[in-house]
Amino acid sequence: FVVFLLIPSFALAATPNYYKCVNREGGEWNYGRTPNVCSANSFGSDATVKSDYPFLIFLDSASRRPERSRYITEMYAVVRESAKYYFSKRKPTASADEVKQWQLLVQLTAAHESLMSHYRRTSDSRLKMMRGDVGHGHGMMQIDDRSHFNAINNGIAWNLITNLTYGMDILFAQWQRAPTKSCYISAKDKVKARIRSAWAAYNGGPGSICRWTNTASSWAANDKNFLDMYNDRSWTTYLISASAPSSVDVACLIENRENCTAPGDDDSLVEKHIYQRPDKSVCAFLSGKFTCVKEARDTICLRALGNVDVSKVTAIDAATSATIPATLKDRHALCEKYDTSLIAVGDFVKTQVAINLRSTPGGGLIRTIDANQTFQILDFEIRNAGTSDRYYQVKSGTSLGYIYAGNTQTHDDWVVATTAPVAVPSTVIPPGSNLIIVAPAGINMRATPGGKLVQLVPTKSKLLVKDFVVQGAQNEVYYIVTYNGKMGYIYSGYLLPTNTTAIWTKKAP
Repeated sequence: FVVFLLIPSFALAATPNYYKCVNREGGEWNYGRTPNVCSANSFGSDATVKSDYPFLIFLDSASRRPERSRYITEMYAVVRESAKYYFSKRKPTASADEVKQWQLLVQLTAAHESLMSHYRRTSDSRLKMMRGDVGHGHGMMQIDDRSHFNAINNGIAWNLITNLTYGMDILFAQWQRAPTKSCYISAKDKVKARIRSAWAAYNGGPGSICRWTNTASSWAANDKNFLDMYNDRSWTTYLISASAPSSVDVACLIENRENCTAPGDDDSLVEKHIYQRPDKSVCAFLSGKFTCVKEARDTICLRALGNVDVSKVTAIDAATSATIPATLKDRHALCEKYDTSLIAVGDFVKTQVAINLRSTPGGGLIRTIDANQTFQILDFEIRNAGTSDRYYQVKSGTSLGYIYAGNTQTHDDWVVATTAPVAVPSTVIPPGSNLIIVAPAGINMRATPGGKLVQLVPTKSKLLVKDFVVQGAQNEVYYIVTYNGKMGYIYSGYLLPTNTTAIWTKKAP
């Protein structure tokens, strides 16, 4: 699974009540224990749950109130951070207010559908998963096996993160539709109207988006219950902390990346193993020191340091992290050292075959790009330590996405490096071209990227690009230029998570 990959299918399947449900047990209508539950391993491995989600299992053997508070605090953090990450990928230019409204919609849906119930260790010591609506609803977001049969059988609803993301795929489509509907347009409280509309369509299908305005509807009780949840937000009763961090790396799991951080409680550090610090940087432990990359997606590049084991990433607490000296490596230099065939950000590639453009590496299909097309690389990811599969972010027309570019053995079969054609749009201005400074205050020239100040280059200055450097987790762009007889570096914004280079410079005609 990868975010945006799952397109729900509404063709109904004639599944029986409690489809593939064994060892069924009841519960109570309260957070973490809604009835009913069935053995989780009907759709996936218990070992995966224990490894990826050890703190997101409700324990029937524990004292009920403190266990509910612990569980909901953990689950709320996962829902909150998952919703924020998901929205940042689907709508990166959204305002902070819209992000908060979306997070609330996802929290309300998870609470209304299942009272945030998913995994549970029951009195018979078996690991089980929540099943509602006489067994047809699966997991926290209650993915229905009659409407989403293939997703259910593929384990999408069994895995907590894919269950949540699949539900968000459905919610997002309705969230986008809601502002065009009369019930939203005429509403005084637009935030409430949008949330209620999106949930009504989630619950009853796209045609139910304004159902909540009809008090005579046969589903009016559902909409009233959701409104009560909107007003009460009853999960807050059990939260130990509303700002507690997620115990799992939601971005890594949503993107289906390798080496996602596993929560751990072993304080002993092992030579050549990988650890994630509280600031989310990922580090190789070598000779009593940490050598780190800022983001988990670049974990594989730590193999450039030697024979480090990147098969598992273990989280460590702040106290342990503080005792270990750490050095942060630039992702570009480290990954190019790890894989010398990697083509750098800012360089150009030519496709050798038709390649799918996807929203994320391996994610939802945007379109297929023909062979013999030239693009500038705006980002990269390397996955799979065995083969070093690489993905390049490119812009095709108005669409930004990632293309698969082969592996260590096959990369030249997919794309090859090429020179920068004049007709191809350049986000990063290639050497030999002229740029114009558009930042109103001008740009400081420095001796090195971010280094000692040399001089101020005023706005509207036209300069020849001698070369460029891209560095950092946000793919920061620096141009090497000459002004008033002095050579240095000028900053020109970053490429991730959104492109800000146009604020600083533009390519001269």
